[in-house]
Amino acid sequence: MLSSYFPRWGLRVVLTVAILHSLAVGLVLSLYTKPFLELTGFSPQADIFYPQQSGVLLFILGIGYGIGACNPDRHWGLVTLTIISKGLAILFLFYHVLALQAPRHILLAGLGDTAFFLLLIFFAWRSYEQKER
Repeated sequence: MLSSYFPRWGLRVVLTVAILHSLAVGLVLSLYTKPFLELTGFSPQADIFYPQQSGVLLFILGIGYGIGACNPDRHWGLVTLTIISKGLAILFLFYHVLALQAPRHILLAGLGDTAFFLLLIFFAWRSYEQKER
C-alpha cells in the first residue's frame, strides 16, 4: 500500500518545496528588490520594474505549484507547468553562467532547479503510470 502511495506523496513533497522556494524568493524580490539584488551580487538598477516583475511572476508560479500540489490528478496541467518552468529555468540559468559569466551562486541555483526538475519528472511519471493502471 505504501508503494502505491509513494509517487503521489513524493510529487506533493517536491511541489511543496518548489512552492516555498518560489513564494519566498518571489516575495523578497518583489518587496525588497534593491537589497536582494545587492545580497545576490547584482548591481541594483535605477529602474527596478523588471526585477520586481520577476518576483511577482515567481510568486504567481508558486501559487500555481500550490494548486497542483493540492490535487495533482485534478490539476495535472499545473504539474506540467511546474515541470516546464523548471526546465526553462535550467536553460536560462546555465546560459547565464556559461555565456554571460553570471555570479557563481547562479550555478548553484541551476543545479538546484536541475534536482527539482529530475525529481518532478520521476514522481510525475510514476504518478501518471500509477493512475493509468
